[in-house]
Amino acid sequence: MKKILSFSFFFLLFFIFVQRGIAETSFNFTAAGATCCDGTMCTNNCNNCTLCNQYNCLISNNCFCPSQGIPHNIPLQEAPQFVFFTFDDAVIENTTYSSLWIINALTNSNPPILDTVGCTLKPTFYVMNLDSDFSLIAYYEKIGTLGVHSTTHTTDYMSITKKWQNELITDWADIKELAQVNNIYGSRCPYLECNDGYYQTLQQLGIVFDSSSSYYPINNNPGASPSVQRNWWPFTLDFGFPNDINMEYSAAGVITQPYPGLWEVPMTGYQYTTNGVFSNKSTSVVYDIMDYDIFTNSTQAMIDFKLNFNYNYNANRAPLGYYFHTSAFLDENGNELPSAITFYQQFFEWVVSTHTNVIFATEDKVIDWIKNSTSTTTFAQTQSMSMFNCPNPSYNEYNSCNNGPRTLCYKDDGTTYSICGNICPNVATKPNINWVWEYSDGSARTYLNNPAYFDTPYGGSINNTNYPNFTGTQVSFFLVNGSSNNGVNGFLAKSIACFEVDFNNPSNSYGVNGFVLTMNWCTKDAQLWTWNFPEYNNNLYAFTNGSYSGFRLIGNNQTGYMRNQPYFLGDLCLEVNANSSSKLNVFNVNNINFGIDTYREVLFCDVNPNHPNACKVFCGDGVCEKGETRSNCPIDCAAKSC
Repeated sequence: MKKILSFSFFFLLFFIFVQRGIAETSFNFTAAGATCCDGTMCTNNCNNCTLCNQYNCLISNNCFCPSQGIPHNIPLQEAPQFVFFTFDDAVIENTTYSSLWIINALTNSNPPILDTVGCTLKPTFYVMNLDSDFSLIAYYEKIGTLGVHSTTHTTDYMSITKKWQNELITDWADIKELAQVNNIYGSRCPYLECNDGYYQTLQQLGIVFDSSSSYYPINNNPGASPSVQRNWWPFTLDFGFPNDINMEYSAAGVITQPYPGLWEVPMTGYQYTTNGVFSNKSTSVVYDIMDYDIFTNSTQAMIDFKLNFNYNYNANRAPLGYYFHTSAFLDENGNELPSAITFYQQFFEWVVSTHTNVIFATEDKVIDWIKNSTSTTTFAQTQSMSMFNCPNPSYNEYNSCNNGPRTLCYKDDGTTYSICGNICPNVATKPNINWVWEYSDGSARTYLNNPAYFDTPYGGSINNTNYPNFTGTQVSFFLVNGSSNNGVNGFLAKSIACFEVDFNNPSNSYGVNGFVLTMNWCTKDAQLWTWNFPEYNNNLYAFTNGSYSGFRLIGNNQTGYMRNQPYFLGDLCLEVNANSSSKLNVFNVNNINFGIDTYREVLFCDVNPNHPNACKVFCGDGVCEKGETRSNCPIDCAAKSC
């Protein structure tokens, strides 16, 4: 049996390193009752002051100053301790990544985990529409609340407004259409990376609140006793952010404007302790914001969770959130982890059994409470407010659609997803970043979006010359297993060489929404024998052009290509040295030429150069064009001779 050699191709994109840091706005801020801009005290009128205060920011006008004090100066003993429980990303039912298993385990435990109102946890889902089960989204809206998150998770703090509109409006419209949801209140930006374009889009959609900022009390009050740490209550962005609330991974200065009436619900960081004292978990980590490490030392983790809760409960009872991806409840193989469920069951049982003022809530309801409470509001009155009523227990994942039945629909790969309604989207135009899908009976969708928000109009001649691109700079070939006959990257006559082709986006700055990849080799040295690119076979074009053979493929935005993530594209096998009359190492791995262009936009062009809508001007088209060099596009500008 011949030994099959396997190599990996890693395509490293050209990228710009961006100084990263904590975003701090330049807006002035102070609490109500502090000093006016002219130096006087806010006892009469500070309406013209640029600082947020009790005179220029009225709750009756949907304005609320940032504060670490309990709203309306409600006494601590009468203040509720609100608890959030949130998930990010796609809502998927029929896989091990199902959030349904987690929600059911925590809301239907025995004995039940009930707050002082008598309700179970009320989840908030920040939803990606891509690959989601929409009838399950409808169910989660019935028992909690919803927020938009993105379509492809490829935004960052440098994304332009049009990109945010593309991602968030598509997400919003698909949820409204296919989950039949009337209200989408919240939002969280991918990677917690936001900018002005993000907040502008939220206001355009009428979103009530964002929850993407974070606060770590021990970091902002070094040396202070944990017992006096104060977390932040929700506030509006009429005057921007307080300086010690972080836009976690956003660059300084990317948020430059106020956003009147848009609420911010900060995410509170979880602090690790050593023997009950807040200190470094390791040399570089003192906190987590999501998906907490409860397995390294589960006993200590439980102690830490309780300390974090008690310090907040005894200080100012700012809402505490627990933030997750479903993967936090799975092992590295994607299998469910009952031990994770057990940990959080035990923690929340402790919370409700040892604290009298706990209410499980969603962010929008806490905002409603701030608007409707006063300095004299008692906890008993808060308990009786209808906004904290328990969800109707008769709802489940099968009966939560507002209009019409739950229907299973097929994707083009044969897998299914669920919607609310009778008619599925056309399988060829299924919901994704391309908003123009239609129903299988040819009818148009209800929530049509303005094409101006999107990267390309529907129809017409579109090719990749319209898009800014980032040309790949190098390709590395790694011998994974086997060896050549003399220890170099050569092969015996008439042998089969198989390669794994992987795409890697190592950029710290850019998500990739599309790419054009071209590879070729001298025909006399090798011939394409077989290939399998599961997601790309329909977008692959094999060719022979004079003395060269090769292939070209397009990667589009069905899943998106996140930063710092490798992606398996497929396998490629070549018959090498087929024309060699001796066992000379004619073919060499280094004889393979490559070219890759990556794009921050979706590509709607064809890889076949004879197609009327063929891709134009890219690395690998055989012409060394403007901007291409021997180093960033060797396939065109430094091609080897056959």
